[in-house]
Amino acid sequence: MLIEYGDYLTGKDEYKFSEKDRRFRLLNYPPEEHAPVAYIRDYQTPCAVGYAVPIEGDNYIDVPRDASVPREADFSVHVVGDSMEPYIKDGQRVFVKRDCPLQDFDVGIFFYNGDVFIRQYYPSDDGNVNLLSANPKREHANILIPKRELQYLVCLGKVLLPVELPVPNYRKHK
Repeated sequence: MLIEYGDYLTGKDEYKFSEKDRRFRLLNYPPEEHAPVAYIRDYQTPCAVGYAVPIEGDNYIDVPRDASVPREADFSVHVVGDSMEPYIKDGQRVFVKRDCPLQDFDVGIFFYNGDVFIRQYYPSDDGNVNLLSANPKREHANILIPKRELQYLVCLGKVLLPVELPVPNYRKHK
């Protein structure tokens, strides 16, 4: 009986939804209030920029995307260390895009030899790969990966930064 009564009411002109009602609802109920909330995975185990920190499983939380999250970011991590300063600071949260090819001196997150690092990527002409510290005071934190060990190097993604980092200049701090 309730369904029949509902059908009866929807047929009445005074209960029909008009174009004026639709415009009123759009103006008074912004779409973002009703849109589903998008989330980004925020890994809680920090990535080392100064000293390596082992990967520890699926230690992450899903946090709502807001205006600070680049649209192309797939996940975020928190940074420990100063080897990427002044561009990436100790404790900073960085956003990462997976499966993004790196160009010379792009910043990436790398897994190598059981540790995770954030470094500038630079392949040398002899087939080796250099993971470089952007901080001129931390040249000793550079990592040379010989060509014969490249199968053990995994790039987890490109760090999305607002500026392109320059080639590190270590000479001025020796």
